[in-house]
Amino acid sequence: MIGSSETAIFCKSIALAYAFELLIMDFLVLNSGSTSQKLALVEIEAETETHKNIAGAKVSRNLRILWVNGHSNLRSVEGRQEAIEILLAEMERETGRSRSTVDAIGHRVVHGGSLFSEATIIDSTVLASLKELTELAPLHNSHCLEGIEYCFKSCAGQTQIAVFDTAFHGSIPEKASVYALPYRWYQSHGVKRFGFHGINVEYCLGRLPALFPADNELPSRIVVCHLGGGCSVTAVLDGRSIDTTMGFTPLEGLVMATRSGSIDPGILSYIAGKENLSLEQLETVLNRDSGLKGISGLTGDMQELLTARQAGLKRAELAFDIFVLSASKHIAAMAASLNGIDALVFTGGIGENSSVVRQSICQRLNFLGVQLDSERCAAATGGQPDCLIADGPVAVAVIKADEFAQIASHCDSLIERKQTKLI
Repeated sequence: MIGSSETAIFCKSIALAYAFELLIMDFLVLNSGSTSQKLALVEIEAETETHKNIAGAKVSRNLRILWVNGHSNLRSVEGRQEAIEILLAEMERETGRSRSTVDAIGHRVVHGGSLFSEATIIDSTVLASLKELTELAPLHNSHCLEGIEYCFKSCAGQTQIAVFDTAFHGSIPEKASVYALPYRWYQSHGVKRFGFHGINVEYCLGRLPALFPADNELPSRIVVCHLGGGCSVTAVLDGRSIDTTMGFTPLEGLVMATRSGSIDPGILSYIAGKENLSLEQLETVLNRDSGLKGISGLTGDMQELLTARQAGLKRAELAFDIFVLSASKHIAAMAASLNGIDALVFTGGIGENSSVVRQSICQRLNFLGVQLDSERCAAATGGQPDCLIADGPVAVAVIKADEFAQIASHCDSLIERKQTKLI
């Protein structure tokens, strides 16, 4: 027999749990890129776990162009913190909601190193650890830290949560993550393949089942090709990452917009001697002056490159061809890690919007069973819903990246776990 006090506690627990199920949670999400600052307000309905982006804002092109809910204007912004304040103010103006009323603030953190394998509430200890990891992803982590520190001042009292791009790849086995270097570097310094773009890869996997009929067997060997300013390919087996192309830092793997991707490391010592370059200068060249920009001598922007290619510029043509070959080889490598391929997903700005890139890559993958539908490929753009563009032996899908939704989902899950413990 349960006593009256126990009954009251039990009823209160049920009431709290029921109230939480019906709750709508608001999450402010910040994504600090190397040359951009993005922000979104995401609403999640707890019972159905559906999300809705209420407002989105972005400062881009080296913090000079502002987008708010699809509208753009040229505006000079002095630094990252001013960019965040402008975006917060625009969000409040557009939605009528205050930053002080959100349930939590989520931050995309590119590199979690060996310290962080899941979404984590940020306190002073976590913040100090994040600062130590900055050297592993200098183009991103330092900017993210600026955003976190600014939100501690501007949104005082709000829970802040770090969601890591590397976390999804924690399942990669040692045979794919340990480099053929002195093993003590792995043991003592944590030198291994971490992988990146995990937040978006995880989001794409969640979206993929909706593209297949309910009675279809879902693909188990999936290659996710994230093509944007940064590019990576990930091998996913039964929902878990088992290999990926980015490594200890986001420099490894495919040719990217301004990053070199994988190169012979002997080039670095050779060029350092020829041009008297320091390690810091070499790192800058590899991160900012290589890739599509380095080859073409024009731009790292694929759309601008395609225009230049159409105009007959030879180095633009060369940059495009190198990019396509690089992506094709790495997709094939991930298929080898999976011992086959059932589905190929294109995502990211280039993957979603450039049918020319998709078609050129897939033509090189016919030997894997990739048979693209040209008309469906041409019709699929970033403005369209997620869709399949091939139904052959290998399903090919285009899925619009939404890191904001996935970050908000991780924040929601973390808060729900804390609420459940309280109940």
